[in-house]
Amino acid sequence: MSDQTEGFPTSTLNESRKQKPIVKKPKKYLKPRKGRGFSLKEIKAAAIPLDDAKKLPITIDPRRKSLHNENVQILSALYRKTISLRSEEKIKLELSEKEAFKELKQLKGIKGKEAKLLIEAGIKSLTSLIEEEPNSLADDTNIKVEKIEKWIEQAKNLLKRKSFIDTMNELLQVKGMNKTYARKLVNFGVLSLEDLSQEDATILSKDLKISEKIVSVWIEDAMRLTGKPIKKKPAKKPKIEKKAPTLPTLADIEGIKKEDLKELKNLGITTLQELAQENATEIASITGIQEEIIQRWIQEARNLLGLPPVTQPPKEPSELPTEVEKEEVKDPLSELLQLRGVGRKTAEKLIEAGIKSCIELTTCDPKELSKKAKISEKALNKIIEAAKELME
Repeated sequence: MSDQTEGFPTSTLNESRKQKPIVKKPKKYLKPRKGRGFSLKEIKAAAIPLDDAKKLPITIDPRRKSLHNENVQILSALYRKTISLRSEEKIKLELSEKEAFKELKQLKGIKGKEAKLLIEAGIKSLTSLIEEEPNSLADDTNIKVEKIEKWIEQAKNLLKRKSFIDTMNELLQVKGMNKTYARKLVNFGVLSLEDLSQEDATILSKDLKISEKIVSVWIEDAMRLTGKPIKKKPAKKPKIEKKAPTLPTLADIEGIKKEDLKELKNLGITTLQELAQENATEIASITGIQEEIIQRWIQEARNLLGLPPVTQPPKEPSELPTEVEKEEVKDPLSELLQLRGVGRKTAEKLIEAGIKSCIELTTCDPKELSKKAKISEKALNKIIEAAKELME
């Protein structure tokens, strides 16, 4: 029976085995029954060549001489169905071979004949190629082992690349994703939307050095694409920002006016710390404001800063040094502090600007020195005049 069905689709074999010819006994009153096989006359009437009939899934009874129309119809339908299925399977086989040939031709150095030999050996894809043992495949195809080993390595690389491209395309479906981010995820081990949907946004953002908000959007979109429920995060309570306590300024001193603040600013005094370190007599000599008022400002500035009050009385202007004293003065700070209207703060600013003596001060350009020392030009001119008086 197996020899008779060779070359025909197996899908019709089980169906046709149930079909048997109808025969009648000589007596008319008996009902028709199923016989052992179809007669040669019935096969000829169905226009089926005897060779094809032997391959059909039927039994042939050469002893029978009768012919029944029902049996002819059964044979004709069976033959037509078998032929159509055979042609369909042949087309599918041709298509599968073409696809296999196309896939195998991706390998460098493979010829058409070699690809056909591999297909005949059962190699229909790159996946099946990498699973083969090179020596046994070489024996089956008569192809050199070295060639087959190279093809297997190429197939592995091609499959890896194809897998990488498929992974990239899958991750690029996510909202806000680009190729750079997708490549980072693949290198980190996130190879699918399923993997991404299971990640923790905080941990992944630290590992990839990407904003947690961006990573959260990716994970939510991956969950949406994979059909997982998106967990809504509880709304964060607004943070109440504690305002830093404001530090006191010169404007907080009682009785000080805008004009007074401008005068102090011209001298380079803009904070309570600077005012607390100044000498009232020196400021009064330059600005023309009463010394008692300035002394009160200094005391109040120290009170606002939490510093102890000044116990020593302000120093009186020192007498002009003699010529011998001029030669003995070597410290720039000490020399500049001898000038009328120059305190420690102002002297330090002049030294930082490059003025190391009264002689340099008298020969400098007031405008340039004003910019460098950050002292008003008006106050600087008074200091230069005091230096000239000292030098006379």
